Amino acid sequence: MGDSCCSPHSIGAVKSYLEDLLDGRVFVHSIAIGSTVDRDVLSSYFGSVNDQVDLVCDELRSIPELQQGYVAVGFSQGGQFLRAVVQRCQHLGPKMHTLVTMGSQHQGVMDVPGCWEPSFNVTPSWGCRVMEHLLGLGAYVPFVQRNSIQAQYFKDPLELEVYAQRSAFLADINVEAAGINPSDPKYMQ
Repeated sequence: MGDSCCSPHSIGAVKSYLEDLLDGRVFVHSIAIGSTVDRDVLSSYFGSVNDQVDLVCDELRSIPELQQGYVAVGFSQGGQFLRAVVQRCQHLGPKMHTLVTMGSQHQGVMDVPGCWEPSFNVTPSWGCRVMEHLLGLGAYVPFVQRNSIQAQYFKDPLELEVYAQRSAFLADINVEAAGINPSDPKYMQ
């Protein structure tokens, strides 16, 4: 959240570390959702997680180096979104052998995540302020569900029925959405 795929102070550092540690013996790819650094950061606040997961599935299928399988590493919401990639795209290939997540909110969040500029100062970014405002309007309002990434993994323990009916993302990947049949082959992977 509030980061780009390749920031040298975040997941980009993990990518560099793995490349250095493994001395070029493995292919390491970092996934960008936005076409520029700024758009990549904005995509961590705004858009559809479902659309982003579909985009990543398509991207992974197009990378020749991954066709025999791969190991995925995700930080925070990126780890949660990679779990959705496994659940939704594994059957289409390529095969994810291992998923490593760090600080991922697999059961969702019940409060607005704190968000600050990547430089770690104390002034929230405008993207963060807008996202917090949207969540304040109501995480399960359809407009907010369609447009706020964090609303799509928001889980209010006092509104579980509303969550199951209106969650655009988390309730589905956690097999908690209203009307889901857990024995559906889609959820048996």
